[in-house]
Amino acid sequence: MQKIPPHYPEVLKDARDDDIPALLEREADAERNKKGHFTRSLASTLRLIAVLSFLVESDVDQFRACMRAATERRVRLIDQFEAGEPIIPDCVSMMRYQQLLDAAASGHFDVARALADRLGGRPKIESLDLRAFEIAMGYTMKAVVIGDDAMALERLPALEKACHHKSYANFSGYALALRGIASGDTALVKTAFSELLAGHRRLSKGRGLFSDTVDKYLSVWGLGMLNLARSRGVDVSVDDPLIPPALVIELR
Repeated sequence: MQKIPPHYPEVLKDARDDDIPALLEREADAERNKKGHFTRSLASTLRLIAVLSFLVESDVDQFRACMRAATERRVRLIDQFEAGEPIIPDCVSMMRYQQLLDAAASGHFDVARALADRLGGRPKIESLDLRAFEIAMGYTMKAVVIGDDAMALERLPALEKACHHKSYANFSGYALALRGIASGDTALVKTAFSELLAGHRRLSKGRGLFSDTVDKYLSVWGLGMLNLARSRGVDVSVDDPLIPPALVIELR
């Protein structure tokens, strides 16, 4: 396992002892939480605890349980939105492809599919602030998680094109992995992970997406992609400290 910052155990303790009880109380307050702000914050804190539980304590069960609980709250927010409650529209946008990767990382594909089933089909919301990459990534991820390979292959050219833009070039490995999974090409998926993890490391430097986050030390999204591949029967493994073997699911 990689060396982690010395303050991480204290961050984990504070999240468990202080943040979670306070957020649970606020989440239970229907008036204060009517737009879903506290449920969303609770999901994010559960994700943080999941990653830190593994980085600090090597606790696989806590990682998977907290990731599952976070995903279940994401699903609940979408259901509340569809029921007409004033939930923040961002909770149902295709930016939630990130939580699909989190859900896949947990290895709990029942909740991953539940989230995937609920994403998409909201063009008005998608047109507000999403770019071509987020839309293409979201729909491709959705298709692969639910097993609609034909739809995934139809969406992939748009994702691959978006990854040519310098802002998203470091995600080209994800597009390659998704193409390999959807087409059943094990060799392509294996090749994809070299590119995916190289992109992760670039995003962990300077002002990169992961540079000041726990994801710098654990590639949660890379793990999610690997578990997704293995859940679809693609026999691939990765020898890299960013994706610890303990968190990788059995081949299905």
